[in-house]
Amino acid sequence: MLLRTKLVIAYSTLVVSVVGGLLLISDFALEDLTRRNLDGADRALSEITQANYRLAENILSRNGEQFVASVARSAAGELSLLLARRDGLKDYAALRADKRLRAAANRDIHALDRVAGYTDVLDRDGVSVWHPNPDVEGRNFSEWRQRYPEMWALVARAFNEPEVRGYYSFLDRDNRGRRKYMVLCQVPDTRFIVAAVVNIEDFFLPVQREIEAAGQQARATMAAQVAAGAEAERRRMKGGLFAAGAVAMAAAVLLAFWLARFVSRPLARLRDGVIRLGRGDFAVEVPENGSGEVRELAQAFNRLGGELARHTTRLAEEAAAREALESEVRIARRIQESMLPGADSPCLARGEYELHGANLEAREVGGDFYDFFPLADDSMALLIADVSGKGIPAALFMAVSRTLLKDACQRGGDPAQVLAEANRALCQGNDACMFVTVFLAFYDIAGGGLDYANGGHPQVWLLRATGEREVFGCLGDPILGIQAEQVFHTGHVQLQPGDTLFLYTDGVSEAMSPAGEPFGADRLERLLAETAALPTPEMARRIVAALDAYQQGVPFDDITLLILRRKP
Repeated sequence: MLLRTKLVIAYSTLVVSVVGGLLLISDFALEDLTRRNLDGADRALSEITQANYRLAENILSRNGEQFVASVARSAAGELSLLLARRDGLKDYAALRADKRLRAAANRDIHALDRVAGYTDVLDRDGVSVWHPNPDVEGRNFSEWRQRYPEMWALVARAFNEPEVRGYYSFLDRDNRGRRKYMVLCQVPDTRFIVAAVVNIEDFFLPVQREIEAAGQQARATMAAQVAAGAEAERRRMKGGLFAAGAVAMAAAVLLAFWLARFVSRPLARLRDGVIRLGRGDFAVEVPENGSGEVRELAQAFNRLGGELARHTTRLAEEAAAREALESEVRIARRIQESMLPGADSPCLARGEYELHGANLEAREVGGDFYDFFPLADDSMALLIADVSGKGIPAALFMAVSRTLLKDACQRGGDPAQVLAEANRALCQGNDACMFVTVFLAFYDIAGGGLDYANGGHPQVWLLRATGEREVFGCLGDPILGIQAEQVFHTGHVQLQPGDTLFLYTDGVSEAMSPAGEPFGADRLERLLAETAALPTPEMARRIVAALDAYQQGVPFDDITLLILRRKP
């Protein structure tokens, strides 16, 4: 095939490619413009919808709250009249049997076309006198003060204040917990309190949902109009591009015939050189002659072969080095895992307690660790620590710290003496200025006593069998590895049968969400309350799963925890 024929085909292909590329670019640009228009319009509609939503919410909330208050006052006034000359106000069974009193005490509150709430009556001791839910009537609201603290706070205020209002959560008629608004009003000349209660989703939200639905409909209409305009513009642009492509095709044919005279031979050499280069012959060179542009192309081609050869060699060397480093990291990780106590630890064979630990590194090798091992006097050492930094340096410092602490424990002394001895050893030759936080405890297996020392580590949670939760362990002592002659102190706490001890590193409380919000002490306390009754392995698994879900699989720091439960 002649060169001019090849050039005609090449230029024709180029023109078709350019036109096709322009079509794609125009489609993309038009799609981007359409998307921008839709986003702008959607933001405007969203702002209008949100403004209406907020306005409706404010109006509904303000007027709705006043309406609920008027219902409470009305019911309080009616009950005051009905009870004015009645004896036996402490005989609640007789009061409940009176239909007129029940009708005045328990009435439905309507919103639009639905029942949105009710009224009920309690006394100033918190006992429910009349309530539409038979499972609540006759019981004291203080029974729910732990589960629904907001509700109890409002009820307790109503004992002393003539009118109390606020938002809270409590059981509905179907015994399902729901979010509510309540106004409590004292019944004049009696010891009774009327409560007017509405469910938020039934009383305030229906109108707001209507506003949201109208906004969605407006968005759909606007999107259809923008899409129709974009399609018309797309057809116009394609017509123009096809016309320009036809002109470019004719020009390409003429140019191909003209260039064939000057570039056929140099291009053939370049073609052969490219073929050899593609086969891996990076030493190939072509003569640097012909027109100026062809000479520059030949020079660039010759430089390309040398650069590709050097780049390939460098990549091979880097791949080999990376593989060697990854192999060392994997070996270090296996060594580190072997240092943690395994299933064959004698501490796990005792029946007086449950014991479980977990360790997850943010990288392949981390600096957190925990340990437990028996001591000579039928007690057991519990240890959890967090080394500064990450990677192999932290893992090496962790191994040294663990060894020093365990050896010091075996030589005797209380936890404070052990930390002081290990600290002196860690400070020697610590040119890298690494440090470690440590919580060390000696547990009396038979008596449940726990002597402990804390070197800059987070406080420990004690989950009592009674349901109470405590934190302890902060003795004001510093981290290990900074100042050699440091004095540490020993504390003591008593574990009762059924109590659970929860030790952890800061990777638990400081676990970070993708939005940059730490897990925090409040979430940790709620998580411990939810899992405290589980066996310790399941408790640890649930806690780790919750932290992983909060971080969405991207760990911010090493996560290590150790759980001890004294069996009843």
